[in-house]
Amino acid sequence: MKTFDGSVFERFAFRHVAPIQRLRCPADVRLASRLKGANCGPASYAAAFERDVLEVMSRFPQFPKRPYTTTAQMEEAFEADGILTERLDREFPADGVALIQFTGPWGDETTNSSAALKRTHWVGVKGELIYDLNWGAWLPLLSWEAVVYPMFAEFESRISGWSVRCGLEIPEEQAGSATRRAKARTGLSAMVW
Repeated sequence: MKTFDGSVFERFAFRHVAPIQRLRCPADVRLASRLKGANCGPASYAAAFERDVLEVMSRFPQFPKRPYTTTAQMEEAFEADGILTERLDREFPADGVALIQFTGPWGDETTNSSAALKRTHWVGVKGELIYDLNWGAWLPLLSWEAVVYPMFAEFESRISGWSVRCGLEIPEEQAGSATRRAKARTGLSAMVW
């Protein structure tokens, strides 16, 4: 077994990859999608608490009839777990979930048209990391932007960029034991995006 020798790659892996591997991802995304119509909203919520999607689907009663999650519905899901989130306008939370707005001819994060709202996407957030169900794992924001975002832009050719529509911050004093354990395991701090 090779020991840590301090090379640039090994320092990067030690600092970034090991904490990511310690964060649990929902293991049942495909099953929850097939059984309940779950998508990015419930999956990101589950990831924020390191739980499986089927465990949290009762917080999203609109599924499968209406398979989308508004900001108000996401706040209600947190309230069902006794957590009062702080809504952040156009910024990532340090711990919680964020609604990404894909920009294009339909508008940006300030536009409330149905066309703009149809081009949003929930992600889980823990410090410097993003959980995206399309990737199936936690990854640094820069990696998400380089690898996952282009998949959306390829799917919808009119996408010209992205921004944070809103973030829902889990206050540290209200964070559940799973969130506190995750922070302790990763040692990641909040990052200003």
